[in-house]
This record gives sequence, C-alpha cells and structure tokens, in this order.
Amino acid sequence: MRSHAGLQAISLALYNSLALKAMNPKSDIFQGIESSFMRFQRSIRRHESSWQKKSQLSLLETMILRFIVLEGPQKMKDVSSKFEIKLSTLTSVIDKFERSNLLIRKQTEHDRRVVLLHASKKGKKLFESYRTLLAQMFGQLKSHLPDKQFSHFVEAVFALHFAISDALPKSDTE
Repeated sequence: MRSHAGLQAISLALYNSLALKAMNPKSDIFQGIESSFMRFQRSIRRHESSWQKKSQLSLLETMILRFIVLEGPQKMKDVSSKFEIKLSTLTSVIDKFERSNLLIRKQTEHDRRVVLLHASKKGKKLFESYRTLLAQMFGQLKSHLPDKQFSHFVEAVFALHFAISDALPKSDTE
C-alpha cells in the first residue's frame, strides 16, 4: 500500500504533466479545454441574449444598474471610472435609464452642483429579476453537478476572475 505522501507525489506529477499538456495547443487536453471554454462562452452569450430581450438592457447597462443598486447612489464620474467608459457614453446610458424610469438623478443638498444617480423602485425590481434569472441558471448548473464538483467550479470561477484580472493590461483610467 502506498503512503499518503507517495500518493500526493503521484498526484502532483500527474497534475504537472496535465498542466504542461494543457499549455500545448496540439495536445488533446488543450483542445478539450478550448472546446469547453467555447461552449461555456456560448452558453453565457445565450443567457445574455435572453436577458437583453427581456430587459432591453445590454450587459454593460445591467452591470451599471447592478453597481448603483448594490453600492447606492453614485456620481457620474465614479461610474464612468468604475466601468472605464467615457462620460459621454455614460450620459447616453443614464438618459436611457431615466426615460425607462430605472434611475433618478438627484442633486445633493449640501452642493447642488453634485448630482447622484439613484436606483428607482422600478430599477431595483428589474435588477432583482436579473438576480432571480441568475439564481435559476446557477440552480440548473448545480443540479447537473455533484456538490463537490460544484464547489470546485465556484472556486475555479473566482480563481479565473483574479488570474484574468491580473493578466490583463491596466487601462489608462486606472
């Protein structure tokens, strides 16, 4: 019977071997990962498309609404900085939100020059329907995976987020 340390060494060697193969574009592992990413991306695009049809909001608009709903009232410049978009682009988005009664622009009491973006009840309700849709999607995903695999998936999503964020070049606005 092999020792625990021996099994760990074999497991690490196997992992290292797979990791090396995963970085070789000609390997079956690389091609399998690539294919899985493409299918995953296609599924996400279908989800986004479904949400866009229901809400009439783009992904960026949904992310802006999410930010304001979760973080509270925001200045335009802070929102444009957070999403690395020009103020002119954000103004168009906020105008659309106001026409749809999703957001309200309010001057602050202490300085009337400062305008804050507040989520309206309708905006909060729309955001909650988005969260419900996401929860349903995660529930479907969880129903197809054993608990341990779902936990690994969640950990991998967070790890990928940080790895990709660290790997991307910093923008001029940061």
